[in-house]
Amino acid sequence: MISDMGFVQVLRFVAYAIQRFHLARNIYSNESVDNEEEKGVEEELGDEYKEDEERDLQALRKAVRIQRERVRKVCLELEKERLAAASTANETMAMIMRLQSEVSSIQMQANQYQRMAEQKQLHDQEVIHSMRWIVLKQESERDILESQLNSCKQGRMIDWKAGDEDGLKGIDCTPNRFIEIWRRRKDLKRVDVDGSDVWGLEITGNFYFHF
Repeated sequence: MISDMGFVQVLRFVAYAIQRFHLARNIYSNESVDNEEEKGVEEELGDEYKEDEERDLQALRKAVRIQRERVRKVCLELEKERLAAASTANETMAMIMRLQSEVSSIQMQANQYQRMAEQKQLHDQEVIHSMRWIVLKQESERDILESQLNSCKQGRMIDWKAGDEDGLKGIDCTPNRFIEIWRRRKDLKRVDVDGSDVWGLEITGNFYFHF
């Protein structure tokens, strides 16, 4: 049989156990509530984080699109500049080639004109030399004619042939006649008159004019 003291102790133990049970249950309940609250906070924070992340992602995508559009525009501008530069370079090269062709043509013409000028200069020099030679020849012939004319005037060119005056009949000793005789100088012959080798014109078998 259990004594009263033992029964009281059992009751106390049961009461203590019940108290501990309720305390443990309350603690568990409180922990569950706290866990649920923490979970709710985490869910709210996660939703906000996801929303922020989504906004950031959208902002980044928008920035990337903007940058791509800018890059595309810059590429288009660069392509236009490249085409313009290539066109300008082609035009410049064509102009340079045309100018070189014109310069070459002008140079050829200049060389041709220079050769023509040199040839003309040589020809002119030859003509000048020829004219000078002709002038000198004419002057020499004129001097000879003047000398012979003076000789004719002085009567030193007439061969009297032993005082035969009839041999001079019909002979014209005027200057004009002498010039005519000189023009016929191809008919002159070298003759020996009194031991002198002179030029004479044969008239009626005798050389009456000698030089």
